[in-house]
Amino acid sequence: MIHSACDGDYKFPGGGIKHGEDCLTALAREINEESGATLVFRPVEFGKVIEYDLPVEKHFDLFVMTSYYYKCRIASRIGIQHLEQYESDLGFTPEWISIEEALKVNQTLLRERPEKLQKWVKREATVLQILLNSSKRGGIGKNTDH
Repeated sequence: MIHSACDGDYKFPGGGIKHGEDCLTALAREINEESGATLVFRPVEFGKVIEYDLPVEKHFDLFVMTSYYYKCRIASRIGIQHLEQYESDLGFTPEWISIEEALKVNQTLLRERPEKLQKWVKREATVLQILLNSSKRGGIGKNTDH
């Protein structure tokens, strides 16, 4: 997971798909940029979240974002991060943490100061809860770090 030293939350590595990229190419690039990790093996799609919101831009009526989630394996060696400025400002660092612990942290932050958090914290908490439920049903290795 990616930990924000500024806000204290946990998020999955990710970001936008650049022109000419497919989802898996973007996934590999974003994992490498945000965590310094390299994908090994072909990722398997776990699910997706579609979010609707009011747009920041005045000339749009609706903001829609689709986030795809994959089960991945990374190489054991972690390299150098290549963060965008806002990611550096938020203090993004890769961290091994259990699903349960990351979920607990994000849920606590959402209860205590939801107005000060990035919008992704609620989405990531929802996906972490789904992962936790899945691991309890045997869908993902229990206590597996992601």
